[in-house]
Amino acid sequence: MESEHIFINLGLLPVFNNATTREVSVFEMGLGTGLNALLAWKVADELKQRIRYTAVEAYPIPPEMAVLLNYEQAAGKSGLSAIHDAGWGAEFTFSEFFKFQKQQVFLQDFQPADQFDVIFFDAFSPVAQPELWTKEVFSAMFSMLKNQGVLVTYSSKGVVRRAMQAAGFIVEKHPGPGYKREVVRALKSTDG
Repeated sequence: MESEHIFINLGLLPVFNNATTREVSVFEMGLGTGLNALLAWKVADELKQRIRYTAVEAYPIPPEMAVLLNYEQAAGKSGLSAIHDAGWGAEFTFSEFFKFQKQQVFLQDFQPADQFDVIFFDAFSPVAQPELWTKEVFSAMFSMLKNQGVLVTYSSKGVVRRAMQAAGFIVEKHPGPGYKREVVRALKSTDG
């Protein structure tokens, strides 16, 4: 599954391994179908690792559409309805290990209260939404991350990597899942 490879295996699991706190904070740019949140919830419960998950979505899909995608069966985890039924702006505790909040807002208008350990950057492609793949946006993402934080995304286009590097990220290319040749993992390091 593409989401599991990119967002969980390259983003979340390495952060768990390096976590210095009891709770890992995740920010998702583009809640969409809720699949990434569902996968993070599943991993949190399985590994008994606390996650505080915050997602933004400017154009939410109808909850009934998300249910039709049958992601719960593919992910091996129920709870997609809870993700989509959760009210906007409030924090919900879905399990002992997973707290969730979503905000219906444009990324440029999002004002985080704290920094994050990992960012799932799941925007539409740079061709479809070029305004979300700029140095300015990645500079904002860089500021939102804690030192040693990680941003993962499926796009490995040169323009995307250069924008990330210009924002201060250390950019790594990794093999992609299935048809996807490469994906990107970007690291924030403010050390020497």
